[in-house]
Amino acid sequence: MLAYKLTPSTVLVLQRGDITRWIGGAIVNAANERMLGGGGVDGAIHRAAGPELLQACKEVPPVARNVRCPTGEARHTKAFDLPVRYVIHTVGPIYDGPEESAPLLESAYRSSLQLANKLTLKSVAFPAISCGVFGYPYDEAAEIALQISQQEAGQLEQIHFVLFNKSVYDAFVSEAANTLEEAEPPEDEDRSAQAAEPAVPAATTAQASEAADGSDANGSKRKADGEPDQNAEEGEEEQQTKERTPKPENAEL
Repeated sequence: MLAYKLTPSTVLVLQRGDITRWIGGAIVNAANERMLGGGGVDGAIHRAAGPELLQACKEVPPVARNVRCPTGEARHTKAFDLPVRYVIHTVGPIYDGPEESAPLLESAYRSSLQLANKLTLKSVAFPAISCGVFGYPYDEAAEIALQISQQEAGQLEQIHFVLFNKSVYDAFVSEAANTLEEAEPPEDEDRSAQAAEPAVPAATTAQASEAADGSDANGSKRKADGEPDQNAEEGEEEQQTKERTPKPENAEL
């Protein structure tokens, strides 16, 4: 786990692990526009949270046919069986070059952080949005993620990136080391979720006092963003690409 000074009052924490085991205010789900679950991080979060999460997602009002959360926007639900208060659902873009995709990825991070601040949270944890089957280059995604985190930190005391894939983690560490000052890692009250690089690495905790609910889902056939390969089933991407922009050739990781 590495920590960096993001703003005078906000610490950025980078760690490898399983985001479903992270303890804090909210985790961000790399969702799809239907918000009905999928593969990758989305599927893992739904499985860990329990079936109530799918029902809560179904209750989010659609804004168009098959769209509850447009790409670049964010919604929130309770977290049910997860050790956090909320799940913030956001939809990242399928990578189609920086000019098309960067504004949408920026918006996904910005919307999520603004929502976390609106919910008066002290801590939030992100996966690497769009860095899985959506094919976003890791270094470009890391640059956007850290820039927007710095701009939109607000009242948050800790912003965590819980990254399952080592290559993604290395890209985020490289970007942080080049742009931010190192800081002392936060003192967590409960480090029971820590593990030293297991086959499925576990995340450390942040502010266990914020913990509350969690949830699960087996609905959508669309694969949500996520990184490679947190319990991912690659075949689920096919339906996703029919519903949104055509998948670039490099989106299959």
